[in-house]
Amino acid sequence: MKENVITLLLGVLITFGCSDSSAEIEVKNKSISQKKEMAQAISYKTIEWNEAIQLNQKEGALFLDVRTPAEVAEGAVSGALAIPLQELDRRFSEIPKDKKLLVYCRSGRRSEAASSMLIQAGFSEIYNIRGGFSEAPAGL
Repeated sequence: MKENVITLLLGVLITFGCSDSSAEIEVKNKSISQKKEMAQAISYKTIEWNEAIQLNQKEGALFLDVRTPAEVAEGAVSGALAIPLQELDRRFSEIPKDKKLLVYCRSGRRSEAASSMLIQAGFSEIYNIRGGFSEAPAGL
């Protein structure tokens, strides 16, 4: 009889003692929601070349070219900082954190990866240029 009562009490304690109260569940849900909002706020934005040029001219945003040296040798945006995607994670210290970054590659795929890497490394104002250098207007 004592064993049954003890087993029953343990079952009750485990069931109710380990479950979250509705207030605790609400706090956890708010925390998850806030984390999602923060993650969305801390991401890069994809923009067109005309927007990138305006950000560069009006706000001093820096063009970041993540193509290979051979691709850069074929043509690049004047004044762009060139760091190949393969070297980016080792060269973050060369990139100013106080400037908006306008990231481009040849077609837009590598610049998306670079933009994500920059966000994860703590850079905050990242703009991926849609279409890459192949879509850039002539004369940059």
